[in-house]
Amino acid sequence: MLNHDEQIYPPPNSAVSVHHVEDELITFDDRSKQLARMNQTASKIWQLHEENLSVDEIAQHLSEFYSVEKEVIISDVINALNEWQAIGLIGEDNIPVAPEVEGVLDYMEEIDSGFEDKIEFQHVKSIKLLDSGFDVFASSAEITNILLPVISHYPKTDNFTNVIKVIEKEDCFLIIDGSKLVCSCDTIEEVAPVVNGHILVTSFLHVNSLSVFHAAAIYDNDGIVLLSAGSGSGKSTLTAALMCSGKQLFSDDLGVLTHDQKIRPTPSCIGLKKGSWDVIERYYPAIFELATHYRQDKKIVKYLPPSSLPTSSQLENGEPVKAVVFPSYSPEHKSELIPLSTADALVKITDAGYHTNQSLNHGSVANLIGWMKEIPAYELPVNDLKEAVNLVETLF
Repeated sequence: MLNHDEQIYPPPNSAVSVHHVEDELITFDDRSKQLARMNQTASKIWQLHEENLSVDEIAQHLSEFYSVEKEVIISDVINALNEWQAIGLIGEDNIPVAPEVEGVLDYMEEIDSGFEDKIEFQHVKSIKLLDSGFDVFASSAEITNILLPVISHYPKTDNFTNVIKVIEKEDCFLIIDGSKLVCSCDTIEEVAPVVNGHILVTSFLHVNSLSVFHAAAIYDNDGIVLLSAGSGSGKSTLTAALMCSGKQLFSDDLGVLTHDQKIRPTPSCIGLKKGSWDVIERYYPAIFELATHYRQDKKIVKYLPPSSLPTSSQLENGEPVKAVVFPSYSPEHKSELIPLSTADALVKITDAGYHTNQSLNHGSVANLIGWMKEIPAYELPVNDLKEAVNLVETLF
């Protein structure tokens, strides 16, 4: 039986590809569709392991490289290899395959819609978003009036595959797409967020793209600055301030990256939570006149409409990205642009949330990493909103 230091671990799994980014490695697992980052030391362990070296031999190389005793580093080698084997990066252990895309719409369920025949619907609007068309109807003028400010700016279309109906019942509001129930809302204030959110999700699920990021996109001077961050970061507040300062809104929430590495617009209204209204009032004095809506996550929001719309060509083809910024509200730090490495940026943009329509594969990952290598990326702690706006404007 081999001692630990004589052991040779199994080779990398055939489903895993490795991409060099500066002095680090990015792995992609085709089964889970997950990216993972290795720091410099882990990258060296991986590369030595690929040469079919034993634990002892890997530790010896690292000892010479870092000028430390082999005994100090051998446990790190064993821990790394054990972890990679446990998560399926090396060896042939099976791990769960990523779920099919259609599972994203699992919130919809079949409904007996025969009762609709007795309802006299109002036509709200026929709209297009990305490559999907929607015909929206409401059972009352009150529903129409609360929906229109949130969806009226979307481009019109005569071609639609989705028919959405909002029906007021005695104790609820039903939102139906074709023959399926999207949601049952208790109050009319919940209706517009559900309808708009369903339109966005359905649209990005049926667009041919390299990836869809959880990111806002602001356009000016023939290029886009992508603002990527998770919920609660202040991303939408910064996006709204930039739009009200003269930039064009391409997206508040979804950055749709095409295969030729451009961002296609999804110009939905900017959803601003209650905590940002006072801050945005200086940029948009009528903010408190906008209707109040209740999202399903229990957040109270107002929807700020785009000040202008992208051209037909931009809607179809998109625009290139000039920079990626990762904003975060940070009252204890000054507002400044902090340069990031490609590896840092790639991890941050995927950590913020992304979807791939299952198109992400070894080739498209290489394309995505190649794209990130060419784009400057920055962290942006936001202490003062005006200063943050000025800093982002320097990137156009």
